[in-house]
Amino acid sequence: MEKPVRYGVIGCGGHAMDNHILPIVGKTDLLELVMLCDNNTERCGELRQQFPLVQVTDKPSDVFANSDVQAVVICTPDNTHKVLLEAAVAIGKHTLVEKPAVDEVEHLSMLSVALKAAQELNLVVTSCHPWRFHSGLNLLRNALQGNTTADGLASLLRSLGAPLEFSFNFSYHQPTGGWKTNRSLLVDHFNHEFDMLHFLFGHSPTTFYRLTDSFDRYHVIGVRDDGLHCSFHGTRRLSTRNFRNYLAIRFERGSLDFNGNTGLVRVWEHETSHEPAWVQPLGGIVYAQQAKDIMTNFAAAILGEQPSYLTAADILANTAACVSLAESNGAWRYEPSEFTL
Repeated sequence: MEKPVRYGVIGCGGHAMDNHILPIVGKTDLLELVMLCDNNTERCGELRQQFPLVQVTDKPSDVFANSDVQAVVICTPDNTHKVLLEAAVAIGKHTLVEKPAVDEVEHLSMLSVALKAAQELNLVVTSCHPWRFHSGLNLLRNALQGNTTADGLASLLRSLGAPLEFSFNFSYHQPTGGWKTNRSLLVDHFNHEFDMLHFLFGHSPTTFYRLTDSFDRYHVIGVRDDGLHCSFHGTRRLSTRNFRNYLAIRFERGSLDFNGNTGLVRVWEHETSHEPAWVQPLGGIVYAQQAKDIMTNFAAAILGEQPSYLTAADILANTAACVSLAESNGAWRYEPSEFTL
């Protein structure tokens, strides 16, 4: 296949515009936007005005039937992902599906079948986890793994002993209404935190416990077999449109906190001082760049230039974690060996 990869977007709301359209159009030679689809006819009219050279339709079937569309991005409400992903793979389209890939436990078997079929057909199926492309988080990951980075951070963290607890919490704006006020925030968001946990610390069998879940708050804790404990807590209760993200790690002899927005990291050595031993920005969130990185990885994987940043096992496990815990009696056991494809 030659550049550019010609793609279409199904579901053209604000998230699709900010993450899969505006960061790409005219900004990379890897992708060409050729088709847009939205079930709102008024929105279709707006799209035709904004993108006069792009085909616009209100029917996903038109996108799937268009042989000029090599890849599709699915940005519709959660409960439509299953049908659209299944159709995309069946007709032979490379697919980026927003998380969660499916929104119910009973659909996980279909997801597994679709991912296996995609592998057999050499189709790329991926999703959207922008923390994987956060520059500061990648530097922190390198430091945790002992790689030389950030003026001695790796050696400092190594001196603090083993990590004992990892926590992440976010505070976002209130949902704007519609279907987002009727869904589980755990289903919507826990897959991000679950993915971040394994990106930073690798995989280990874990028992997760759901403490609370509603459309605007969720709280999950976990106990891993390797001794690491974790806590994830998120709310959508801000009156202003903001996204605040905070990460912390407790070590045997110290602690670290990381402002995900600004990238500022502070590290304390508990045996030596009340003051931070290390304070430095590693790099904060750059939403448009991280969105572009995800899309360019999607295209590069299709072109065979680099591997997809998510494996099929990642997608299946991330999806299973959120829907299984949301539908459980309060606890869910993660066994990595169950998610090999």
